[in-house]
This record gives sequence, C-alpha cells and structure tokens, in this order.
Amino acid sequence: MAFPVRIHFDNSAGFGTPRLHAWYDRSALTHDQAQAGTDSFGPYFDVDAVRNFVRFKFRDDAIGRWEDDGLAREAWPLPPPGGRDEIWCKGDRAFVYHGVPKPLQPIVASQMVRGVPIAPGSYVPGTGGLSGLGALPVASGGVLFGFYRPNAARVYVAGDFTFAKWSTRPTAKVWQCCSTRYSTIPITISIRYGR
Repeated sequence: MAFPVRIHFDNSAGFGTPRLHAWYDRSALTHDQAQAGTDSFGPYFDVDAVRNFVRFKFRDDAIGRWEDDGLAREAWPLPPPGGRDEIWCKGDRAFVYHGVPKPLQPIVASQMVRGVPIAPGSYVPGTGGLSGLGALPVASGGVLFGFYRPNAARVYVAGDFTFAKWSTRPTAKVWQCCSTRYSTIPITISIRYGR
C-alpha cells in the first residue's frame, strides 16, 4: 500500500537545485526525488511512501550540499482516500507542518490569553504566568488549543458532542510557540456525531 505525500519546501537555504532524499528505518529502500513543481511556498516533491512513516531531508543537487543532520525530518503520511497528504517544511527548522506555516506574530502567550474570554470555572494554570498551553474552554463555547511546538499540533478530539447550544459550529483558534512568539496555525478536528 502506498502513502502518497506532497512535501512543500520553502527553500530558505537557497539551494540552486533542491532535491529530496527519503528513507525508512531498518530498510535499504530510499527515494531520491527531483522537485515535482513549484507553488507560492516554494518547490514541492511528490513521494509515494511505502510505509506510513518516512524520514527525509533536502540537498542542493547543483553542488551536492546536504542540509545539516539536525534538520532530518519525519512524516506520518495520512492521505485521504484516493488523495495525497500534504506537509510543509521550512529550510531552517526540522519541524513538519500539516498546514502552510504562517508568519510569527509579535505577541506573547500571556497577552494572547488575556484577550480570550475563558469559560467560567475553567482551571487556568498560573505557574510562571499565563501560557495558554493545552486546551482551555472559552466563554463562547469553543476551545482554545495552545501548543509549545508546531509539530505537536496534530490533535484528535474524542467524546460525545452536542452543538444544540451553538448557533454555528465551534471553531478552534490555535497558535504555535517558538520562544515567545506566536502565530495562528490551522487545526483539523474530526468530530463523529451520534453514539
């Protein structure tokens, strides 16, 4: 079974001819991919992974220069039926994003959380100031998810949900933290209705 994935690369490393090298743990099988195309983010590579876990990094094919080993990345491709998973990578980070990374916003967590009306009776940790990490119920009925690292932002929500109390379905507002800067990143919450 193949696990098709499109890997977008911002090429902030400035590679003249970026190329992707992918490999699997305990296997001699590798993929050496030229870019399949370019979009507004940069070059992208289409890989038909043979496992649902693949490691990869980039090199400049023009001069044979590899990324540093600290930038080796890993992905768990989960393509939709009949489709292709997509991930995004920045040249200066080992993180894999499941949505287009947005620019960092110059706001610290405590400022962000102070501007969000938290649901009455919710526990908000106060150790070292407001952080917003974890999941906080908000007064409007939604949930504020806060993550320390962007690669921790794959969220699965399970439970019984009723939307009768909301006029529209709830939305999730999420930001990623690297040091003390935050930005909004997309989140997918799958909710199964009924019992």
